[in-house]
Amino acid sequence: MLYRLTNRITVGSLQFNFCNEVEVVSSWHNLTDTATIKIPKRLTVENKPIVEGQRAVFKVGDKVTIECGYNYQHTTIFTGYVADVKTKYPLELVCEDAMWLFKQQSFKKTFAQVTVKQLVDFLLTKVHGDFKVVYSFPSMQLGKFRINTATGAQVLDELRKKYGIYSFFREGVLYVGFAYTHTGTDYRKRVPLQFTPNIIQDDLTYKNADNQRVKIRATSILGKDNKQLTAEAGDGDGRVVPVFYYDKSQADLQKLANNLAATYKVSGFEGSVTTFGMPYVRHGDIVVLSDGTISERNGGYLVKQVTRSFGFGGYRQNIELDRKASSQ
Repeated sequence: MLYRLTNRITVGSLQFNFCNEVEVVSSWHNLTDTATIKIPKRLTVENKPIVEGQRAVFKVGDKVTIECGYNYQHTTIFTGYVADVKTKYPLELVCEDAMWLFKQQSFKKTFAQVTVKQLVDFLLTKVHGDFKVVYSFPSMQLGKFRINTATGAQVLDELRKKYGIYSFFREGVLYVGFAYTHTGTDYRKRVPLQFTPNIIQDDLTYKNADNQRVKIRATSILGKDNKQLTAEAGDGDGRVVPVFYYDKSQADLQKLANNLAATYKVSGFEGSVTTFGMPYVRHGDIVVLSDGTISERNGGYLVKQVTRSFGFGGYRQNIELDRKASSQ
């Protein structure tokens, strides 16, 4: 069967299926997913200029949807807004996901006590978007929390820095919680990838278990008084991996740190693989690598980031691997 790359891009009220190149970077580790759309600058639509003046076709704040696939079987790979228009050759539309809305509103308030959900609900009083919110621990107490003239995005980033709570959009849903704590088969799928024919290039480095030097630095935020407990496990001189838990005792926290350190002390790969556009992979999924020739390359890995690109060079996914996943 012949696979033909097809796409549909919607910016504001304009829909088109031509471009020089599109790149979408998506990760739970980043606050904002981004997309760059490159199109010929010397274009007019109904005799309107593309970027100049009040009648311009493309404007900052326009809604953006990017769909791509093969033979008109499209998957929506990005939804968001135009954040910037760069008048280069070719023209570049720099887009951000719905986190762009949080960057447009400023907040100032001091809470004597506030939970994660209450804080996000406060931000949503001024950020009006068509999305739902999914939490890991909505009732987690943050204690006293002060917002001193900051955007909504800056407030969410402060949650990441201070409490290890990541906020990110994926497929139109705002997720708020600790890394890899969102669960369910809809959220985390296991995607099989074979080195032939799915994987067309890799940048993988094999790490033997004995050479994995990792120190887990675990923090538990207690629900009653916002007190923080800490525990460490692994190699004292290893790469520090910070993790956060909610309302765990000191003994339980130490067990969790010990168990997590053990998951890093396994032989496996670091790096990324590049595939065609299908099968579709998202950050947070588990890719199950299989190689009929080199069995050491077999195994499941959590996905930290996916960078998609399509254009004259075809449709590619660069999938950045995180730690090895359990077999469960």
